[in-house]
Amino acid sequence: MKKRSIVLILILTFSYIALYSQKLPTIQSKYLQAPKNVKIDGRPDEYEVLGAYNKFNRFYYAISNDDNALYLMVKVDDNKTMRKLVNGGITLRIAPEKASLKEAGAITFPKFLVHEKPLFMTFSYQPKILAENEGDQEQEAKRRSYIDLLGTRLKLIGLRNVKDVQDSVVSIYNDQGVKAAISFDRNLSCCLELALPLRLLNFDLRSEKSFQYQLQLNGLAVNGSDVRQAPRGDMLVYTRSDGMIQEIGQGSATLDLAYPTSFKGLIHLKK
Repeated sequence: MKKRSIVLILILTFSYIALYSQKLPTIQSKYLQAPKNVKIDGRPDEYEVLGAYNKFNRFYYAISNDDNALYLMVKVDDNKTMRKLVNGGITLRIAPEKASLKEAGAITFPKFLVHEKPLFMTFSYQPKILAENEGDQEQEAKRRSYIDLLGTRLKLIGLRNVKDVQDSVVSIYNDQGVKAAISFDRNLSCCLELALPLRLLNFDLRSEKSFQYQLQLNGLAVNGSDVRQAPRGDMLVYTRSDGMIQEIGQGSATLDLAYPTSFKGLIHLKK
């Protein structure tokens, strides 16, 4: 009887997730007030609802702000997207509605230096969707291993076209108020958070009626590496910054992992 109850709970959970995804827009256009006492820790606990589910890039996200900062929350359940996010990073660009995104303020996390050995973390483990009071030791051990590995490697944030910051790359421990964190929940969903102080933007966001944004998953072949087919078979590879040949995967479907994918949106601010 207990086993049947757990199966029923899991079926209902999957049904809720599917329904929740369908109800959310593909691109966020609605203003979201940042949660009170928001903490950049890679946990979406403060968010009652996320802003959109981009079905083409396969992740949930929410862009919000308060009087001090602009915030991004990204949640990923899909292993392939998780691999692209963690190994290549995500970039958020922000600009006034009629400005060019080419000169937009941008924040990237995680950021990798040209000479840095790539992380190249894979996610082949298929997690269980746990019921509220259910635990799984193997899954919890996997979660901890993910968090420990990323905690030792992901230390840099990329910045572009922002005020008062001279460096294009800063530590996650910077004194500018720029924050980033990544973690995993009990179901092994990857959650990433960013905070960019409004004073660093090249425009006064609070005085605008709306602003445009672009979200870009940067891809595994970061730093401009050329992706090519291996001499034998259909394996795609690229040359890493340390000179080593790195395999990405087989088939044309892995091109999505290798190269950047992005989309744009316009958020109408609440007045």
